[in-house]
Amino acid sequence: MKQQTILTLFLSSMILTGCDLEKKNGQDGVVRFAAYQPSSEGSVATKVTGTNFDAGDEITIFAPLAGNAIHGTYDQAVSKAGKDMRYLADNSNRFSAKNEEDKIRYSSSSVKLDFYAVYPAVGPKPKCATVDNTTYEIDLGDISRQDGTTDRLEPYIYSNNAKGKGVGDGVVTLAFRNVFSKIVVKVRYDELSLDGKMLSKVEFSAEDGLYRECVIDLKRGDYTKVATNGGRDDKLATKEDPYSFPVPNEVEWTSDGTWSTGMTEGYFVPGQTTNPVIRLTFGEDTPTVNIGTGDGTVTTGTQTFLCRIPTTGTGGRVTFEPGKMYTYTVEVNGTMPEVTMGGTIEDWQAAGGVTEIFAE
Repeated sequence: MKQQTILTLFLSSMILTGCDLEKKNGQDGVVRFAAYQPSSEGSVATKVTGTNFDAGDEITIFAPLAGNAIHGTYDQAVSKAGKDMRYLADNSNRFSAKNEEDKIRYSSSSVKLDFYAVYPAVGPKPKCATVDNTTYEIDLGDISRQDGTTDRLEPYIYSNNAKGKGVGDGVVTLAFRNVFSKIVVKVRYDELSLDGKMLSKVEFSAEDGLYRECVIDLKRGDYTKVATNGGRDDKLATKEDPYSFPVPNEVEWTSDGTWSTGMTEGYFVPGQTTNPVIRLTFGEDTPTVNIGTGDGTVTTGTQTFLCRIPTTGTGGRVTFEPGKMYTYTVEVNGTMPEVTMGGTIEDWQAAGGVTEIFAE
């Protein structure tokens, strides 16, 4: 999974021989691809996880004639015409054709192509993927699983930046961006004020539901509209059946063993919601021994807090955008626990430029 803004590998290619350099610049008609994004610290960060592409990572590339969308006109003078071509990454963020028949070629020096790419090429385990003369659509089916145990959702990333490239333009650089939304929940709580109850659930829902079913539709030229619910709204994450994020498995404690903090995260389909809520549950339904007080007291039951996400405009609406990371910090404290909440909205990979939001 990668998010990137790409520069050429022109400088690195200078170490090659003149003949190889000529080939690197596409004079043999074969298209070369590369990708990277400098992070704010100046290091390379290409995947949405903040790491480089791994050798063997597979992307799908579409290369219609310049000025055409994915479902437009392709160069019929070359085999396979550049539709659904598979390229594999090496450990230096360069891509080469998976098979000989996957090589994209310019049919002449005057031809220019537009390039679109998606990662993962197929998956994770989509319900179906359709590729024909007019459509490239991946149906992810029910993406409700957010607990991180199995089949963890991998966020798709998409590139539509490389336009009007010809033989003389050299390596084609692909800038991948996220098409899902990401939510991060940071929880800080006072164990003593909660009678020794530990955080046991982190859930996310909205009044009118959050989409569970997603279609990645690459016919849409605008990357911000690539991930949608496909017009389906019959399987929503609601208060009764919310998204369930993993309980933080790494918790930091204060020196006196009273305060603990943890973080969890997940991905979901972008879109507009009404009154979205983070629900935190402390304690278990079964009796537990309260070791925190040292007296061995047996406690039962749970304590639940609804943390309403700040809304903008009228009607309690919140619009979650693709490629954005929404970070919410929740603090539960006091003799009679009170919840305070703050949050930030950031570009998924590189933060900045967005107003901070707060809520009481």
